[in-house]
Amino acid sequence: MIQTMCNELHFKQTPVEEMLPALASDPQIGQLPFWQALLRPHNAYPLLNAFESWAQEPANTGFEKEDLQALCQVFGVLGTTDLQGQISTLQLQQQTLLQHLHQAQSAYQKYSKLYRTLGLMAGICVVILLV
Repeated sequence: MIQTMCNELHFKQTPVEEMLPALASDPQIGQLPFWQALLRPHNAYPLLNAFESWAQEPANTGFEKEDLQALCQVFGVLGTTDLQGQISTLQLQQQTLLQHLHQAQSAYQKYSKLYRTLGLMAGICVVILLV
């Protein structure tokens, strides 16, 4: 998503008001849960306010706090600084989110083995107790 935003800004210089609906219509990007909040009309600093209000809703707990902060940076910079400033911030936040992704993947691998082993051991203990 962020790479697509960078490309749209850098090569096409697409205005943010046109870029967001186009991104939301993409089958992969449009599945992200915050698009509906971003596409609603808001007044001053629309994207940052819209994303922050969405992120504070208790039902939206699928993201880590650091990821929400990085996304707030992304939507806070769009349309508020010069083109190079927007692209630089987007690239920085993309790297941050990729690091978080790698950390989450390694934690998943580590803990999934642990939980599978614990489940197997619990099953064996139940069988031993029943026999």
